[in-house]
Amino acid sequence: MLKDYFMQARLQRPEKLPVYGKGKNRIPTVHIADLVTYVEKIVEKRPKIPYLLAIDHNPKPTQRKIVEAISKG
Repeated sequence: MLKDYFMQARLQRPEKLPVYGKGKNRIPTVHIADLVTYVEKIVEKRPKIPYLLAIDHNPKPTQRKIVEAISKG
């Protein structure tokens, strides 16, 4: 979902990235380093249950905050 935003930011077209609607919808994210650590632990010790949850500790990862951070970068 964020691929298009990163491409637009890299090309600087448009100069400021658009936020659709009010931008209050929450978008869960996980840092790649955390994901790798998580996968390593799963490989090392297989969990007893067939599913796992990854939780984002960012209290409000909204579309607006994420898009504005990409745009500023």
